[in-house]
Amino acid sequence: MYKTLLNFFERKYCVVFSYFPQARKLFDDSLNNFLQNFPLDTSHNTLLKNKFTLFPIVNGWISSHKIRLSKGLPPDLSDFTYIDFISFFHPNRKVRLASDKLRRKLDLNVTSICNYKCEYCYQKSRDDWKIRATRAKETELSILDLKKIIFESSLLGAKYIKITGGEPLTKEGLFDLIEYAINIRSLKEVELLSNGSILALKLNKLRKSIKGNEKKFHLHLSIDGISKEEKNNKTSISHLNNIKKIISSLPDIKISVNSMWSGSISYSQLKKLYFIMYKYKVFRWTISFPYLVKTLIAAVKVNPNYTPKFKTVVQLSEKLIKLHSQMKKPFRISIPLIYKHEFDDSLAEIASDGFEDHPCVPCHGSYFIIGSKGEILECLLAPPGTKTNTKTSNLLESLIESTDSPFYNLNKSDVSKNCKGCRYEMMCCGQCVNDKSYNFSYIFNKENDFGKDKTACSLLTLSERYIWPKLGHKERRKIFARINKKGFKPNVYNNISDMLSDKENGKKNNI
Repeated sequence: MYKTLLNFFERKYCVVFSYFPQARKLFDDSLNNFLQNFPLDTSHNTLLKNKFTLFPIVNGWISSHKIRLSKGLPPDLSDFTYIDFISFFHPNRKVRLASDKLRRKLDLNVTSICNYKCEYCYQKSRDDWKIRATRAKETELSILDLKKIIFESSLLGAKYIKITGGEPLTKEGLFDLIEYAINIRSLKEVELLSNGSILALKLNKLRKSIKGNEKKFHLHLSIDGISKEEKNNKTSISHLNNIKKIISSLPDIKISVNSMWSGSISYSQLKKLYFIMYKYKVFRWTISFPYLVKTLIAAVKVNPNYTPKFKTVVQLSEKLIKLHSQMKKPFRISIPLIYKHEFDDSLAEIASDGFEDHPCVPCHGSYFIIGSKGEILECLLAPPGTKTNTKTSNLLESLIESTDSPFYNLNKSDVSKNCKGCRYEMMCCGQCVNDKSYNFSYIFNKENDFGKDKTACSLLTLSERYIWPKLGHKERRKIFARINKKGFKPNVYNNISDMLSDKENGKKNNI
């Protein structure tokens, strides 16, 4: 069996082995680990020596592992890319995790500069904004550097590339990078995350860069509301008009829209946004509660109503979900901690179950993230955990070196130890590490004493009270199957301001 598999994969991964000096050692370790754990006795030796009988047996064994389904691995071992193989079979959990992040998606932050100033922005909170903006041309990766990273990722077998920032359209040469990436045949999707303000003026350049590959392109835009006040942010009328111009001009591509709950949002605004999504046939609309980055915390301390009350968010969601059901769910809606389109699809995606029992997968830690200077970011919400940089090493070498970060020591049980016995433990899985610590400069570490993600506590409790009982039978069954009905009920807070001061709304805590 060893020789049969070895000969097959030596031919399959020969280009990877020749390009990356580290690739062969990782493969050998993975193959040996796989053989040691293959549960077949010697009576199958004859079958295991023939590739025509070996691969069906191996595929059946792989398919018996439920984790394969949650990882989205191909059903046939012959279709495994190099990074698929390492992420599933390598004996070291850290290497499997890092490889799985790259296998899921390469998140390429091409610049830290943005023309908007959103208070909830993780880039703004994570980095010294002014210094990075003034020195960007000196310090940030060039388009040539970025092309090299994309090439190496595709060689390793990554299928999905996400180009983000900052605002990526502030990067000179960005359309050249998009055209380069989208013409790599092995890539399944090239995603561009943009606020849309600059893109609205450069639609012809975008069309030219993706011509012939429109179905591989995914445009991810953002809008947070509709305000009469004309100003440079995601709630202004001018911003809304830009978004409408973009999505109406690009009918042949996959478009997702992300919104953040803002203090000024109303149901009439949500309803108007909903019908814009409906009219232009967006793929998915996600409405999220912002993460507790330091700039958001500062804004809330100045204005407690900067974000809406948790109960208001749930009540607005209830109306929106009812409208969505009446419209026969024409596109996907996800409202994290309240309602997700996965209630209609895969139960495995409802909660952050996480590959390898890691708390940040799937979430901001589920992709392999490269910062604008070439640094490896374990999570978008935290500074780098190592000094690894793609400027000084190839992508595979950077991946291996990045596993020295304390991020890879974390287990879900470490982060959620204060949540044991909670009613929503199986659904919430501890939620975001950053939102547990309220500290944007934290270091991932097992020894950290994480509290509770009180945003999750509040929204989940209120959702069970106001929304979930009114959903369809199929959706209710999926949700309540993941609730520990004997578990304790977490505290409910009015808003972020009360949450930060630990002023719980105890009287409204009953379900």
